Amino acid sequence: MLYQADVDRFILMDTHEEVLFRGNEPCLVKKERVLVDPSIPAGPNVRYRLLLTRGLSKGGQPEKVLTVD
Repeated sequence: MLYQADVDRFILMDTHEEVLFRGNEPCLVKKERVLVDPSIPAGPNVRYRLLLTRGLSKGGQPEKVLTVD
């Protein structure tokens, strides 16, 4: 494990500083337009768990995996 945290909000950007995912109190959004999961309740009690791990791809190459739930 490289990093783990529980957060109220997050932004995941690509190398060109474009927003890929944004999570905050009202929703989880992909590319600022698409609601990812409408079942996530809105409100101040919404929390996201971030987990960054390191492993190997199927081809044996090193990779990092970010899990958000």
